[in-house]
Amino acid sequence: MGVLEFKDTLTSQVPAAKLFKAWFVDINTLLPMVAPDQVKSVDLIEGNGGPGSIKQVNFTEAVPIKYVKYKIDALDEKKLTYADTVIEGGELSDKVEKVTHEIKFIATSYGGSFVNSVTKFYTKEGASLTEDELKASKDGAFGLIKAVEAHLLAN
Repeated sequence: MGVLEFKDTLTSQVPAAKLFKAWFVDINTLLPMVAPDQVKSVDLIEGNGGPGSIKQVNFTEAVPIKYVKYKIDALDEKKLTYADTVIEGGELSDKVEKVTHEIKFIATSYGGSFVNSVTKFYTKEGASLTEDELKASKDGAFGLIKAVEAHLLAN
């Protein structure tokens, strides 16, 4: 098994605590509302929404994948940190065994935030991912975050 690790930083005008709450606490109702052309629903499959819980994001026909199911590994509203593991659907395929995300929101001096993320793709033995596959995964996630950000700025 190989591990491909990617670190990214997203800058937002939304305060860190507000963006964190929207993205990780209110996501079940917020994401289908701000991206109805891409997301049908976000369902809590198991747990109470905190660490150990399992959620499933169901996509519309406009998205090349049907759903992604993930387990919340960590959710700390005080430290503004979050981690999950994709356990079904999404990028998982004959090439990828699992995908993990670690995210930290940091307040900026101007009232916005930095969102630092580390994504790890655990590829199956002998498999590799193309640049296009990696870019599609990153662009999809960042596009949804930007939709949430736009909603928060407008409301």
